[in-house]
Amino acid sequence: MCQLSATIPAGGGPYIFALHAIGPRAAFFSGLAETLKGIAVSASTFYTIYSYLQALFDIDVMFAPVFVVTFGFLLLSLNIFGVQASFRMQACSTTLCVLLLLIMFFSAIPHLSYNRWVVEQNWEFTSLDSTIHAIPSAMWFYLGIEGLPLASDETIEPEKNVPLGLFLS
Repeated sequence: MCQLSATIPAGGGPYIFALHAIGPRAAFFSGLAETLKGIAVSASTFYTIYSYLQALFDIDVMFAPVFVVTFGFLLLSLNIFGVQASFRMQACSTTLCVLLLLIMFFSAIPHLSYNRWVVEQNWEFTSLDSTIHAIPSAMWFYLGIEGLPLASDETIEPEKNVPLGLFLS
């Protein structure tokens, strides 16, 4: 993906890649799939933010639609203000997340136990439940890596900086 985004520095992502590689019909379906992914990710994000707030502040379930619409409006207005505002917000959010992850990792060091978490675990696949619980982590990891090439049209020297950014991330 880093070679494609460096070669074709346009913000269309998979649509542009499919347009250049396969043709307009494949690009249409690729763009349609990207749009559906964007809708699903937005809905997932809004619901996740609401779930965190509900767990922290014990908010009544009947207010869920209000929160979802509010978060949707806030993120939409952030994108309306332009790419710079969106990137600044994303950079601040990413920095905060990395700092919180580092705090969590370092505070967990005294509690690490190889015997408890590796030796005594039942590694046999017993249900689909654990797989379903792991999907959000895998999805956010994928979206974090996949989002960088989509910003290649805003990147200075994308042929050099996009592969470097993917490697560093």
